[in-house]
Order: sequence, then structure tokens, then C-alpha cells
Amino acid sequence: ELNKAVAINANAVGVRLTLAEHALGEMQFDNVLEQANRVLEIDPQQPVALRLKAEVLSQQGTLDEAVALTEKSLAVRPTDQATLALAAWLHSQRGEEPTPDRLKELLSKLEQIDKFGAPKSRFETLVVQLVKRNPHPGQFLTELGRLFKTQRQFALAERCYQQAVTTMPQLAQPKSELGLLSFQAGKIDEARKLMDAAFEADPYHIRISNMRKVLKVLDGYATITTPHFVIRVDSQLDSLLAKYMAEELEAVYADVTKEYGFEPPQRTQIEIYNKAKGLSGHQWFSARMTGMPWLQTIGASTGLIIALTSPAATEEPYNWAKVLRHEFVHIVTLQQTDFHIPHWFTEALATRAEGYPPPPEWNRLLRKRHAENRLRNLDNLHLGFQRAESREDWDMAYCQSVLYAEYFVERFGKDALPKLLEAYRHTRSTDVALKTAYNVEKVDVERGYREFLDRRVKALGPEVDEGVSVATKSVEDVEAAYAAEPFDLDAREAYAELRFRQKNFDEAREVALSVLEEQPQRVRAALVLSQILLQGEANIEAKQVLEGAYNADKPDLELWSRLALLKLQTNAAKEALDLYRNGAKAFPSDRRFQRGIADAAKAAGEKAAWKEALEVIAKIDADDADARLSRALIALDEKDFANAVKYAKLAMHVDVLNVEIHRALARGLKETAAAIAEYDAALSLKPGDSELQSERAALKPK
Repeated sequence: ELNKAVAINANAVGVRLTLAEHALGEMQFDNVLEQANRVLEIDPQQPVALRLKAEVLSQQGTLDEAVALTEKSLAVRPTDQATLALAAWLHSQRGEEPTPDRLKELLSKLEQIDKFGAPKSRFETLVVQLVKRNPHPGQFLTELGRLFKTQRQFALAERCYQQAVTTMPQLAQPKSELGLLSFQAGKIDEARKLMDAAFEADPYHIRISNMRKVLKVLDGYATITTPHFVIRVDSQLDSLLAKYMAEELEAVYADVTKEYGFEPPQRTQIEIYNKAKGLSGHQWFSARMTGMPWLQTIGASTGLIIALTSPAATEEPYNWAKVLRHEFVHIVTLQQTDFHIPHWFTEALATRAEGYPPPPEWNRLLRKRHAENRLRNLDNLHLGFQRAESREDWDMAYCQSVLYAEYFVERFGKDALPKLLEAYRHTRSTDVALKTAYNVEKVDVERGYREFLDRRVKALGPEVDEGVSVATKSVEDVEAAYAAEPFDLDAREAYAELRFRQKNFDEAREVALSVLEEQPQRVRAALVLSQILLQGEANIEAKQVLEGAYNADKPDLELWSRLALLKLQTNAAKEALDLYRNGAKAFPSDRRFQRGIADAAKAAGEKAAWKEALEVIAKIDADDADARLSRALIALDEKDFANAVKYAKLAMHVDVLNVEIHRALARGLKETAAAIAEYDAALSLKPGDSELQSERAALKPK
């Protein structure tokens, strides 16, 4: 509706300001600047536009310009509480951040400000001057709390919201924000009271409404307490998962706290969400973290609590142990630096701690974004997480964060990351942190980083042709080219591909055949014809077509992977193994070939190669339970009980509800109480299974 209003009157200042405020709430900073700048073209002194632009610039790290715009806005409207809050916050971001206790002392004297004493900073001076005019600045406190919250200065935000509620109890927003903040910190009972009060004041607040529903779900959850964690799970759906999570979390705790030299002062709360009340586990998890029913990831941390979608509630399995380690690193690094650490750096440290190589898609993304010159820097990298416009933006933010960390280690040594982490304990400024840790200016770091990326992309080499792809030309262009040059092989091949996608298989077959009769090594035509033959289960014929197009000197991902699979399916396992091995060398980022090596080696009876391939998969693919289980079973067959236990436990990190994983682990543990516990776990999943009962009964624990 607002966009319609702007279309009617492009100079409607009030409408544009409302659009800008909405965009700011959605962190669409470019849109905020577009609307604010348009307003300032109409009225260069418009105070709200100046304030909105100043806040965006401050969030992007351009503090000097933000201060100038804020002062300009206050010159027009000197008592505007929202602008004064921004001015105070900017003082705090430029080295005048108050301690929570000092802020509490200041705010407690609002009605007796003369008893506070002499201000010790511009921040305090501004607050004192404001309170002398207005001892009940509820809007100022609410807005200041919001600004502190944007930088994860939760203790300061909490003080502001608490005082806003006391100062102006009729305001709904500070009650809502304080309730959300308490829930974010894992203060369940306190959050419930605050959000009930907030909902009574504003029953149309969607996030508060959703969070109250989440609290009711949590009320029905079981609680498991370990020395360092409190785990909340659905007792019926995830009780078994919680047991193994508890064991893994304590191991993770020991590793991570030793590495970073810091222990959280309280137990960390872990919440595992499964389906309930007609909603999926992921919807409940998302509502828990954002108050809305969708979040891009399956696990998240506020720095105080960790929440996950239950692995039992997702369509695809995932390695919950890896996710827990990642999120607990956030808990440690955020609390260790009092939340000073920037988003990109805590993500870099958490991702590096997972213990698995990055996704192969990152190389493709890096090549693409590098070629397009669409790379973020230290001033805006956090926006790739906070307002990613696509999954690609999200992935690239992770990729660049890890690459920054690798660059720091390469340039400044193996202790570079601990040094930077220590620097962030004392400042929020990346400029200051870099100077403290490495004695360099940010501009020099950025220059070196781009050179590092240039070398990295060059080392990746040119992107290998990955085979048949959807034609970039329009349907009309493909058809016109074929009509104009029906004997041109490129035009015919593209036309065959088009007709195949349009499911006109007869014509696609006819045209593809005509191409291959002239040039059997035409890859795209061979792929089209082979797919049509496979529809009729003519596997041998399809294999022969692909063999005709195969060229060992010109790797093609799609053709090689399909041909290798057909060789495997047509009992040519050794040929398939050779092709899969060649494919793994040509396309090291594509995991299909490594899995193919395992399948082909097994079929060919090459046990050593099968074992090796399964071990590689276990190292590179965190979410593959089957490969780990297969390796554990091989170890059991060889009476290699140590590896049987190792790989069964790794498989458990993906699929706790798999009976065969528990059985394999029990067999590896042999005659121990732990083995009986694994049999009991298996029987809880498959009650009454006579084979499991027999194996359990035969144990004589030592």
C-alpha cells in the first residue's frame, strides 16, 4: 500500500519515511538509504530522514558521517528522543560505552538527577541534560535499548528496557523487548511473566504471541542437567537423542573451553525442538529464535542459549554433534569478549571448529563472486548473515569469514586468531582490534586480503566444464537457430536438449541420434539420448552411447558420473571403479565420485579400496551415516573393535534412531556395561526383536 502511495505521489515525504523505517526493521539498508536520500532531495533538513540515514551509516561502520548527520538532525529538532538516543549510542560506539553497573546507577537517578554527580563522558552528559528536561524519557530509553541490542550489547539493552518500563509503564514496546531479551538469555520464568504483561499491553505483537506459544511447548519438555548444560527435549520423541547429546556436549565443553581458555559462568541451556501441535520442529525452532516461523538454519545460538531443530524432525539427516560444537563455540567466544566479537569472526571460529572441510560449493561461489567483484569487506561482511538476500549470499558470508581467518593465520602466524579474539575483548572496533592484535591498519589488511583471494582463486584453476546444462538461450532462439541451420551440429544438439526438457522424447531422440551419427563424441547429444534409453531400461545401450562420447582427456562431470554408474549397474565394477577414481581427480569438489569409489570397490571385491573410500567419506561428509556404519561393520568383521566403536559413534552423530548403529556399537564394546546400554537403546527402538534380545542375553559384562 505504501508503494502504491509513492506511485501516486513520488514526493510524499511521510510515506517514504514510513517505508524507510520498515526497511530499517528488515535490515534492508540499501532501501533505507534510497528512501532517505529521496526525502533529503525534497527537504535537505528533514530530521527523521537524517536520523534514519545516520543509523544505517553507523551500522555499516561509518561513524563520523553518522555523527554529523545526527547533529544536523538535532539542530532541527533538538529534543527528539529517538535522535537523542542515536546520538547517545554513537558516543558509546566511539569509546564511551558505559558499564552495565554505571548505566544502572545513572538510570536509577532519573528523578533525582542532581544526585548522580558529575558526568564522566559525553554519553552521560547527554543523558543528564535530557533528564533535566524530561525525567520520564520512555521513548529515549526504549530506542537506546534497541540500538544496544543491534550490537548484542544485551546487558546495556536490558538496563534501558527495565528503566523504560519503570519510567513509563503505559508503553508496550519496552515490555515486549524486555520479554524477548529475557527469553533470548534463557530466563524462562522471567520471560514468561514479562511476555504475558507485554501481550496484555499489545495483543497484536506477532513475535510476542509466537514466543508465548513456544514457552507453552517448552513447559511440556523434559529437562536433563549435566555439569555444564541444561538440555530441554520432548521426552517422548527425543529422550534417546538427549542422552547422547549430553555425553557429546560434555566432551565438546572440555575441548572448546581448553582451546579458548574461557568457561561460561553458568550452565548453557540447549533446546531441541520437535513437531508439536500441528507444526514442524523447524517452525518451533524458528519461532524460538526469531518469533517468526521460518529461519534458514537448523541450529542457532544467542550467545547465551542454543536451540536446534531435532534431527528426528528434519527431512534430511544432519550431524547434530557438528552443529552443537559450532554453536557452543559461539557461546564461548561471544561471552568471552562480552559480545564485542563481530558476527563474521565468531562464525569463522565456529566453522573452523567443526572438524570437517568446507562445502565444495564454496569454491564455485568464490570463483563467481571474485569474477563479478562482489566480495564483502570487514565493514559489511556481517550483513551477509544479518540480511542475506539468498542462500548464496548466506553461504558466501561463511566462506569469506573463514577465508579471512585463513588469511590472518597465513600472514600473522598460527597465534593470529587468539590474538584477535583477545583484542576484541576490549573493543568493538575492528580498526582498533587489528591495530592491537597485529599493529596494522585495516586498509592494509583489506589490501592483503584481496591479494590472498586472488592467489586462492588462481590456485583453484579454471572451472572445469561440468557437462550438460540448461541452455541459456530462450526457447525461441533455440528453435530459430535450428530452423535457420538444421544441419549445424550445435544448433541440432541444443534443439535435442530443448525437446528433451519439453518431454518431446521422440523428436529429441531423433535429433540426438542424427548428431551422434556424425559425431559420436558430442556430449550433450549423448546425454540426451542416454536418458531417453534409460527410460526404457535399455541400460546397455545407454552405456554404449556414453562410452562413444567419453574422452579421457576432456573431463565432463555429468557424462563421467552417469557412465560410471551405468558401468556399475551393468556388472562392470572394475571399469566403474577406474572411472570413479579418474572423476575424483578431475572433480575433487564433487562427492559423487568418492561415494562411487566406495560402491564400485565393494562390488569389485576390493576391500582395501572400499575401506579407504569409506574413511574418506567419513572425513569429508559430516552428514553421511551409512558410510560410517559400513566402515564400522567392516571393522567388526575384522575384529578391529577400536575402529568399530569409532565409526559407530561417528554414525550416531547423524542418526541416533538407527537400530543397526546401536547394534554395531554394542558389538564393538564387547562384554561391557556400555554394550548392554547400547542393546537396550536398540531394543527401545525395536522392542521385542529376538535377535537383539539374544545378543544382549549372551553378554557377560566384566
